[in-house]
Amino acid sequence: MDDFEHATVRRLRHRRDERDFPMENMPMNIADELRALNVPPEVPQEEPEPPAPPEQEPAEFVTLSNRSVDAMVQAFEHALGEAQTALEQAKREADEIRAKIDLRHRDLIEMTARHRTMGEQILAAVRKGFEEQ
Repeated sequence: MDDFEHATVRRLRHRRDERDFPMENMPMNIADELRALNVPPEVPQEEPEPPAPPEQEPAEFVTLSNRSVDAMVQAFEHALGEAQTALEQAKREADEIRAKIDLRHRDLIEMTARHRTMGEQILAAVRKGFEEQ
C-alpha cells in the first residue's frame, strides 16, 4: 500500500472508531471511499502470460487407457497377488521379531533373578560381617 492508501485506511478507521458522522453516510468499503474521492482506478498491468500447457499424460495412464478390460482385470489380479505375498512376508517377519523379543524378555528375566540373588547374597554377607564385630 502506498501513502495515500494508508491515509485512506486511517481516515476510515478514525471515522468508524470516533463516529464522526452518521452510520448511513459511511462507505461500505475502501473502493467506495476511493470512488468518492475521485481517485482513478488502478491502471491494469500487462496481461499475464497464459499458463503453460499441461505436459502430456503419464505413459502409465496412456497404457492403461489403451488396455482391454480383461487385460486390466488380469493386471489388477497380478498386483493383488503381489500385495498378498508382500503381506504374508511382512507377517512372517513380524512373527520372527516377536520371537526374538520373547527370547530377549526371558533372558532379561533370568538376568534380573540372578542379579537379585547376587544382591541378596552380598547383603547377607555384609550383615553377617556387621554381626560378627
